[in-house]
Amino acid sequence: MLTLNPCPNLGALAVRHQIHDPIDWHYHISFRKDVYAAHPDLDLPKYLLAPEIRQLAALPINHHHRMLMLLLFNTGARINELLDLTPKGVCQIHKSGQTITTVTLRTLKQQKRPSGRAPKDSRRVVNLYDKQFAKELMSYIVTYCKNKRLPIFRSEALQHNNRVVSGKRKQRVARQISDQTARNWLKEIERVAREHGIELMIGLSPKVFRHSCAIHMLLNRMPLSLIQKHLGHQYPKNTNIYTNLLALDNDLTLDIPF
Repeated sequence: MLTLNPCPNLGALAVRHQIHDPIDWHYHISFRKDVYAAHPDLDLPKYLLAPEIRQLAALPINHHHRMLMLLLFNTGARINELLDLTPKGVCQIHKSGQTITTVTLRTLKQQKRPSGRAPKDSRRVVNLYDKQFAKELMSYIVTYCKNKRLPIFRSEALQHNNRVVSGKRKQRVARQISDQTARNWLKEIERVAREHGIELMIGLSPKVFRHSCAIHMLLNRMPLSLIQKHLGHQYPKNTNIYTNLLALDNDLTLDIPF
């Protein structure tokens, strides 16, 4: 089962973060628990709901860790896609007085991607529908990403400069963080959550946030074809796992006279 312990102020938390949609978060927290309890034999996607993720984001966590978590949630990206992202892949379009922010991701799974430059059709463009988060991302890039060609999430390592014959001069080389480092960042968020009395019934992972993104878009009535495109699914059946999950939710409350 996946949940944060429902807290008495969850509704107030949603209001404080200006969630004005008609989604009944208390209902979905309760029925998510019931669905997992009723179907323990099914391999159902594990996910968090938006107020729960905002609750985690409001904790005093490292700003890099927070941005990784929120970018995973907003884009639904696979972890190798997100770690490959550079500031050049984040674009803003100003149209009719509005700002549209997009993120260009590599679509192919890492284990299936051939070496060398990825073909054009292996990239997809996703919209950032949360305008406030888009502003936060742009501010983060301005502050921490001076070189637009380097990965947004990167680590620096000292390396010998082989061109120097005498001496052992070293240079700093920036690389994207590893998959394991990203997972460690999420584990650190878990640790801070526990310190603040938030009990996680399942560990945070990139896949959990990918599932959370899909469920959040479904709850906000986004067409399935757009969700498929957003997630980079090749086949509709891969996206249908989320509609099937919510259908299990509906099955618990249906009252249909025949």
